[in-house]
Amino acid sequence: MVSNHVKIACVLVTHLAVKAERRRYPVLRSKAFIVVGVGQVVMDSSPEVEGVTAGMPVREASARCRDAIAVQADEPYYRRVFDSLAVALSRRSPSVEQASNMPGTQGQGAPGTLYVGLSGLGRLYGGDAAAAAALLHAIPYDLGARVGVADGKFPAYVAATMTEPGRASRVTDDTASFLQGASVDLLPVTW
Repeated sequence: MVSNHVKIACVLVTHLAVKAERRRYPVLRSKAFIVVGVGQVVMDSSPEVEGVTAGMPVREASARCRDAIAVQADEPYYRRVFDSLAVALSRRSPSVEQASNMPGTQGQGAPGTLYVGLSGLGRLYGGDAAAAAALLHAIPYDLGARVGVADGKFPAYVAATMTEPGRASRVTDDTASFLQGASVDLLPVTW
């Protein structure tokens, strides 16, 4: 059965603040560090930092990972990096939407999330897979973008979260079965 739905791609760059800081300060590439946001809470942390989550007080995070370096967040810089991703994607598709950041969620509005309409791009690039590859190639490799393709934003986002960096995946026409195994932590709602 052929789907009549418009395909959406979710382009996801996880840990955008960490990756942006590592681009700016290469010395951080091999270091464990915490990005400290407003109110002395963790905005983000490098993968080397274990047991620390966004929103956690920095004092508690520092106690859990004593070797971690604290880096003060530079939100205008992260916004410029993110905006440059949107511009790069807009060169591949006329339909690029920045996800709105929804406080307290990791859902569809997580920082580093962009949605791209794929209507007509399959014909331009030679199919949805080639269009997804074109989107991946628009993002600098060091940011480790992931692409999920589906008939809606939420399933596309879930597919992107389950995809390895630098790869793309597509949700089959049976979206309900695909979402059945997804974590409730991906729902775009606050606690």
